Amino acid sequence: CALSGLYDMEPIRLCFVNDALGLKPEDVPGNSPLYLDPLADIPLILSVGENETEEFKRHQTELYAAWSTKRLAVEEIPAPDCHHYTIVGHFGDAGSALHRAMIDMMRED
Repeated sequence: CALSGLYDMEPIRLCFVNDALGLKPEDVPGNSPLYLDPLADIPLILSVGENETEEFKRHQTELYAAWSTKRLAVEEIPAPDCHHYTIVGHFGDAGSALHRAMIDMMRED
């Protein structure tokens, strides 16, 4: 499961955060899930908080598209009324779609 993630490190390389990280252009592909092939064909649940910035939403949209194109099992689960600091609470909420999706995934053979 990936929650409100940064799946493309290029925008990070181009912003002030890179002063601390020191990413070089050649570092981006190897550190960006968007550009990496998974090591195994296992299901992936993606969820981004409804109150996230458009950049977090873009990252999820692009990762979903990339993995779908590779015919990998990927599912998007909505996370209403939250952002990347509060989305984890949906795991413990038995009424949330994210909780149900995780339980269903654990029960699969």
